[in-house]
Amino acid sequence: MMCPQQTADGPCDSVLARLDMLSDLFRRRLEDDRAKAKAIDELARRLRAAEEGQFRQVLHPLVRRLALVLDRLYAYAGGERDFVPGRSSSS
Repeated sequence: MMCPQQTADGPCDSVLARLDMLSDLFRRRLEDDRAKAKAIDELARRLRAAEEGQFRQVLHPLVRRLALVLDRLYAYAGGERDFVPGRSSSS
């Protein structure tokens, strides 16, 4: 690359060196930003998985029992006084 104001001490070389340094800095920061974004995405994925795991461990049995109760209520045709087998209404 030819510099129009090149002198004996090489000011053009210092400008080119500075440009190379800034380009390198830009590349490193861009790579750092990409790595940070990747880490954030991974942490968000792990958080979602942990939250889903808590639902399955804690709430899933409750939801299942409620669904069974609702199923039993919908299946109940009525008529008999003892809704729960093995229990009498007089006890």
